[in-house]
Amino acid sequence: MTRKAFVSIDQDQVNYSHRTIAEYLAACWLVKSIREGLPVSRVCSLVCVDNYPALELRGLYAWLVQLLPESADVLMVSDPYGVLVLGDVSCLSLSGRKSLLHALEKLAEKDPWFRAQDWTSEPLGALSTSEMANDFKSVLSRQPRQFHLRSVVLNAIKHGEQQPELEEDLLQILCDNDAYYAERHDAFEGLIKAIPNGKQLVFNATNKLQISGVNLCLKGAVISRLYADHYNVEDVVHMLLIISVTKILKITQ
Repeated sequence: MTRKAFVSIDQDQVNYSHRTIAEYLAACWLVKSIREGLPVSRVCSLVCVDNYPALELRGLYAWLVQLLPESADVLMVSDPYGVLVLGDVSCLSLSGRKSLLHALEKLAEKDPWFRAQDWTSEPLGALSTSEMANDFKSVLSRQPRQFHLRSVVLNAIKHGEQQPELEEDLLQILCDNDAYYAERHDAFEGLIKAIPNGKQLVFNATNKLQISGVNLCLKGAVISRLYADHYNVEDVVHMLLIISVTKILKITQ
């Protein structure tokens, strides 16, 4: 199936059919101009403000990184998260993916909450290939923990390729009572999506958890997702009874 790049809006007037198409075509034109002699630094000075892409041009800038691989490592430093969510990371080489993750690590040091306004998740999967396992391990084990950076890696895992080497890392986060619920839930998603026999691993691990607090919420999410293959009506009734008793105890305290 093909789609038209432009749509007619009036006599002798057209508009792009999707903003991403316009950004891509603009980036192609800029890349052509650069290869004909226009300095990359000149393009950056036009597109960026204080070394950061103008908000309206972040998509164009992300495509620029993908279409100009010889300058990608230098360009992605200005907006690594924009490159990740607005571009096509699958076009990057392995060294390009590693450079992008390194740029995200630097971003997290300057702005630990860099995802606060954008929790886009699915495009991050292009970052997760089997060759990135050791780099992901490094991020997930880093101290002090950087929640937004870790969330990028966990989201990438659950939308990316199979990652059997990360089994123990994900199980550790799933069972970590000191981790945020969101992290533990993302680890659960990563296990069932990217780890062989991940559903069974999650079932076994959550059955050993003490059913209280965050563990109660996590257990409910697991039962909801894995009900057909690993749970039955009695499990659900038991869970509801625990929830009811927990609520009564809180009221009476």
